[in-house]
Amino acid sequence: MEDAPQPPMPIDPSLADVAIARIRKQVQGNGLKPAAVNLTGINGQIYDFYGTTSVKLTPSVTEGRRAGRHADGDIIQAAQIDDAIQNFVDRVAGDRGVLGLVYETLSTREDQGFGLQGQTINLPQVTRTFLAHDACPTCRGAGGKPCHNCHGQMRIQCYRCHGQGGIPCLTCSGRGQILTPQGPQMCHVCQGRGLSQCPVCQGGRMIMCPECQGQGRKICESCQGQGWTTQYWTVGLTAQTVFHLRKTGLPAALVSLIDRVGGSRLAADGHAHVQLLTGRDAEHLVCFADIEGGSNLWFLYRAQIPFAELEIGFGKAVLKPKLAGYKARLIDVPDFMDALLKSGTDLLHDAARGGAGAAQLILSAARYRALGDVLRGLVRSGPRKMAKFLSDNYPLGLSQGMAAQILRDANTALSRLSLWPRMMAMGASLAVAFVILGSYFFYDGRTLVAQSMDTLPTLVVFVVDLLLMAALGMAGTFAIRATARKAMRGVLEGLGVVSGGNLPLPKPGVPGLWLWIGLVAMTATFVFVGGLLKF
Repeated sequence: MEDAPQPPMPIDPSLADVAIARIRKQVQGNGLKPAAVNLTGINGQIYDFYGTTSVKLTPSVTEGRRAGRHADGDIIQAAQIDDAIQNFVDRVAGDRGVLGLVYETLSTREDQGFGLQGQTINLPQVTRTFLAHDACPTCRGAGGKPCHNCHGQMRIQCYRCHGQGGIPCLTCSGRGQILTPQGPQMCHVCQGRGLSQCPVCQGGRMIMCPECQGQGRKICESCQGQGWTTQYWTVGLTAQTVFHLRKTGLPAALVSLIDRVGGSRLAADGHAHVQLLTGRDAEHLVCFADIEGGSNLWFLYRAQIPFAELEIGFGKAVLKPKLAGYKARLIDVPDFMDALLKSGTDLLHDAARGGAGAAQLILSAARYRALGDVLRGLVRSGPRKMAKFLSDNYPLGLSQGMAAQILRDANTALSRLSLWPRMMAMGASLAVAFVILGSYFFYDGRTLVAQSMDTLPTLVVFVVDLLLMAALGMAGTFAIRATARKAMRGVLEGLGVVSGGNLPLPKPGVPGLWLWIGLVAMTATFVFVGGLLKF
């Protein structure tokens, strides 16, 4: 193992070929021939550098209290808990098993722990419980207190007979005698005593105290009558990570990429080749480790990542993006797609304004593959799904502002393409409905319906009114949708969305809603006016 990174190694030209192929794929069909994209220059190398992930073992404490005296943990005094936790952390920080567990957790990750910044790794295998016994603060160790109802006597005077042992006889009302035709006679129920046995105390005059259930005291709820409570602290362990990158000799753009994307993601995605140094290798190169103060454990990594500045012939222009990683990631790419699509997006913007030539403008804009894909996609799905489509299929050179403008103009252009025909169909449908409803209400149509019904004439007439309105509404909705289909047929067939008679009926949209509102208002008005004239 060398004491310093290897001398600069030349970058593999095939990585640039991968990047060029990616750009060619995007420009194809979008105003530039793929053959016009060529690599004219490359200046870079494979950079060899170090990174350090420091691990600080931090306790996580769960505190609580249980009734009784328990011994399922280390028994301490409550005032000693801070020292006990610190001693526990100090012991496990030097324990080979715990350190091996942290090492195994990090080394089995896809990134091997490289680039982990500010992450928390739980170690559920390492826990310790501390206990402290205290006399119950509620009952002061007594386990309870004298019952306030029986004052500790466990029994109370019978509430039914008030300690008499009996209750007035119901037969003689407590007199001991009853009146008979032969005169006063001794009550045969109470035998002349005037009292009958109390049904509650059975003559015993005292009953068990219902408050304490005959215990003479009320059990303390805090300690469940045991007089002691156990305060417990369950101490777990988490590993907090801090990553430091040795930036010496690295280009600023590469450092910015690592900071922005994260070394962990670059390593997991295969953009960087990372080697975790262990044992004597790590000790020998400890001078390259940037260890965070207070750390219990640290891991030294040796990483390699290609980085180059490219010069790409782009038709009559020149692009100068940067290439990073073994997967040929391009960064600092100019917005070349914005420039290529500008003519098409201008056509789409003009189509979004509406007008007689909107259909031809949409078809002209669709000659650009990206715009055509968006237009075809919007017919089948919503703008949100197409926004993801643009992000996935055109990740290079297309700015967020341009992508948002494309989606906005394409959606508006398609909506307005049939808006005016739909509005015209709505107006015509309302006009026809006005004539039919007027004839029905004011030229004896409604009267004839009422006279033809022998039972429930009023209810049936209103049902017929609603059915007529519904029929006119359905006919008008169909007219709106058929008109919209006719208006959009040329564009959708030109986009290749449908062919021949396979074009489904579009939704009526806002004109359809206004049609139904107009029909309801028109019918209600005719019913009201007809009622006034009849009155």
